[in-house]
Amino acid sequence: MLIRKIEEVDYQDVYQLVKYELGYQNLEFNKFCWRLDQMFQDTNYQIYVAIIDYRVVGIIGLMLGWGLEIEGKIMRIIALAVEHRYQGQKIGSSLIAYSEQYALSKQVSAITVNSGLERRRAHEFYKKNDYYKKGYSFIKKKFKTKTKNISA
Repeated sequence: MLIRKIEEVDYQDVYQLVKYELGYQNLEFNKFCWRLDQMFQDTNYQIYVAIIDYRVVGIIGLMLGWGLEIEGKIMRIIALAVEHRYQGQKIGSSLIAYSEQYALSKQVSAITVNSGLERRRAHEFYKKNDYYKKGYSFIKKKFKTKTKNISA
């Protein structure tokens, strides 16, 4: 298995993994590719793929940033997926280990990851890789501001 940075030629395979393995059925390919392009240009994002027999079989997306409550940089795993027929073969753990080496090279103090409530197998996977449950994650997708003048 080879782990390397994503390339544009990987976009279709990565799209399939995110859509079908992570369950984002309404994902639109063109918008997905646009987001990948944005991440590719932003040094705070890294996306790595796992390759077996010249095929993308796994992906991990990472985002570097800062937290108010943690001293030092944090890294967020924004996506981790392995094609179902390759699961259980340590590909996900290898992607995690690779990302942890990247985190060390960037002096990251903590790594965070969100996982859907229904994804119990994923929860066990993270626990096996020494991650622990810290709290809940909330999201609000559509919102309107109540104040009109917000300074940047």
